[in-house]
Amino acid sequence: MAIKSVEDARSRTWRSIRSGHEFLVSASNDLVDREFINQAFNSKEMYWAKPLDAATVELMLSQSLTLSLYKATETLEQIGMARFVTDYTTLVYLTDVYVLPTYQGLGLGKWIIACCDALIHEVPALRRVIFITGPGQGKTFYERELGCHDIYEDRETTIAMTRKGSWKKQ
Repeated sequence: MAIKSVEDARSRTWRSIRSGHEFLVSASNDLVDREFINQAFNSKEMYWAKPLDAATVELMLSQSLTLSLYKATETLEQIGMARFVTDYTTLVYLTDVYVLPTYQGLGLGKWIIACCDALIHEVPALRRVIFITGPGQGKTFYERELGCHDIYEDRETTIAMTRKGSWKKQ
C-alpha cells in the first residue's frame, strides 16, 4: 500500500508486547510529548541535537513525520522516537532515532526501525533513503535492519556533501 497523503502517513500505528508490557508506535503528531522531544534533544545520546523553543518544535513536527514510541499503560508514556524529513513521494531522510536508555535492550530500537522500514516501503516513487550515523555499531545496525549501505561504496557515481549548522550543543 502506498502512502496517499500526509494524513494517511500520520494515521499509522503499530503495537507490540515486550517483557510483559505493551508498546505502541504512532505517527500521529497529536500524541507527541513535546517535553519528551526536548529531553531527548538535551540527552548525551542525541549529541547532534539541542533543545528547541516551543514554536520551533511545533514547526519541526508539522514539517516532518515523527514515529513516537510509547509504553502503553493507562496513559501513553513516550519513551522513544524516529523522525523522517520527507516529501512522502521520492525521498526519506531519517533522523533523531532515540530510545530512552532505561528501555534499551528490549528490542525496541529494532522495532521502531522496522516500523520506519514499513513506511519507507510505502513511499510510492522512492529514490533514496538517507541518514547520517556513526561508524561501527550504527553502520552495522542500519545495514542489517534497513538494508542500507555506506554511500562511499557508490563513490564512482555519487557523493554526499554536508554543511554543519552554526550552533553548538551546550
